[in-house]
Amino acid sequence: WGQLVRRHAGQFADESQRRGDPAGLGHLREQAARHLRTVRLVNCDPEQVFIVSGSRMALQMCALALLESNGTVGAEACTRLSALHGLTALRVPVELIPPEHAGSDDVLRTRISGRIGFVYVTPSHRYLFGPPMSDRYRRQLLRWAEANEAWILEEDYDGDLRHDDRRPVPLHSEGPDRVIYLLTFVRSMFPGLKTHFLVVPPSTVPTFIRVRR
Repeated sequence: WGQLVRRHAGQFADESQRRGDPAGLGHLREQAARHLRTVRLVNCDPEQVFIVSGSRMALQMCALALLESNGTVGAEACTRLSALHGLTALRVPVELIPPEHAGSDDVLRTRISGRIGFVYVTPSHRYLFGPPMSDRYRRQLLRWAEANEAWILEEDYDGDLRHDDRRPVPLHSEGPDRVIYLLTFVRSMFPGLKTHFLVVPPSTVPTFIRVRR
């Protein structure tokens, strides 16, 4: 890693001193898009990728880009609630959404608050509880997002560490128009690398550019 840094540091010295693209370094976004397409089946173009410094920053960007003035963020009880602390500075309220075992297929449509503009979930690895989100609940979430013109922020928690045959397909692959995807290499490389990749639907790219600026 040290050899790579030294080899490329001079090449990017001038570029790093300019304001640059608000979405992040173009070369890094191209490589991220290629990696996500081939490894995680997240079909995206580099223009959809934003480089962010952590899940808190990603949540803040989504809140500013997607929520109405009185909007609320939804989260599962098993979600990494520490990541939601980034919304405190924006004074955005957080509501818990019904758990998987709450009842029929209509549970989200009948019980989730109409104020929720997007929900934050970790379907591939439910934080603390472990098991992936069931296919039934994934379908419920996608139907809710489509019916309410809402959004799903999917953090592929530990997705870069799973290499077995039980590795779930990201929710993004089933609903790319309504799912915003978040992945990091923090756990597979080193904790100090606060680099996350946020993939947004093409229709929202201009809004996220404005938020980032």
